[in-house]
Amino acid sequence: MLGVKSSYLASASASTATVDPTGAIVKPLRKVSVSKWPSTLVNPSEYTFSGVLSPKQYGATVRLREKVAGSWVTVATTTTTITGRYRITWSAPAIGKHRLRITASNSKGSKSSATKVVTVVGRVAFTAPTTSPHG
Repeated sequence: MLGVKSSYLASASASTATVDPTGAIVKPLRKVSVSKWPSTLVNPSEYTFSGVLSPKQYGATVRLREKVAGSWVTVATTTTTITGRYRITWSAPAIGKHRLRITASNSKGSKSSATKVVTVVGRVAFTAPTTSPHG
């Protein structure tokens, strides 16, 4: 129809929704769960934290952070899977007490887990005698 004006396009606006790589709409994070916090580790060691974000988010950035001299420092970084799960490894922590938390972020903001204290204790060394005690 020539000569007819449409008012539909005049009222359209661009969408401001953010989508993840799968095309799902990114939502603000509500919770960062951690499946198990260790209380004590033996050095040298590494520990893998795992958990899930709520709501589930693909590609969100997850950081293991440690409080050092009053500031939170990132120790390790990973991203979430399509099911919103993450695995992040803490490698070779120093002996002593460590204040840790896990922080997740996406384009809508960030959330942190509770802060936990993890103690790393000294090395366990096994040695074999070089001579027999029976001569």
